[in-house]
Amino acid sequence: MSVGDRTLTRLARLSMPTIAAVEGFAVGVAWSLVRCCDVVVTAEDAFSAAPFPQRGMAPDGGLAWFLTRSLGPTRAAELLMPGERFPAPTAAAAGLVNRVVLMEKHG
Repeated sequence: MSVGDRTLTRLARLSMPTIAAVEGFAVGVAWSLVRCCDVVVTAEDAFSAAPFPQRGMAPDGGLAWFLTRSLGPTRAAELLMPGERFPAPTAAAAGLVNRVVLMEKHG
């Protein structure tokens, strides 16, 4: 087991609640990190993606396992195989995100 896999396993098994806040994107193993958390809050314009199939690779960081557990095998495969972007509102509709928020722009 790699250091990254051990880290994700520890995060998923923490006895205290964990919260992921996504602004921008969570791609590849970063999406696995998000899926390890109990609560996910994401910006309205954020997205997730697993571009592994486009590179001839399998998802890493347990992403296939996390998505199969959350969505079931058919929906997880439908999501992972094309390797396309998964926008925050779509993720919320699928139950993968607890809350989508509008980010205020400062400056």
